[in-house]
Amino acid sequence: MCEWIEQDCKDENHLYIHLKDPNLLDLSIFERLTNDDFCLPCMLTNEKNASLVYATEGYIPLHDFF
Repeated sequence: MCEWIEQDCKDENHLYIHLKDPNLLDLSIFERLTNDDFCLPCMLTNEKNASLVYATEGYIPLHDFF
């Protein structure tokens, strides 16, 4: 996954990423994400450079879980 996604920054409540190749962005995925109860809430913030933000507030970090 690291080959095609780059983390921009992270704070207590959000994870900001972008696709290294914006041409890989598939906008149809957002409709499917809203129907999947196990996906983190995600929002496209900039279609041109394929920037996304994930809401992580209230979730336990995977590192802490293990």
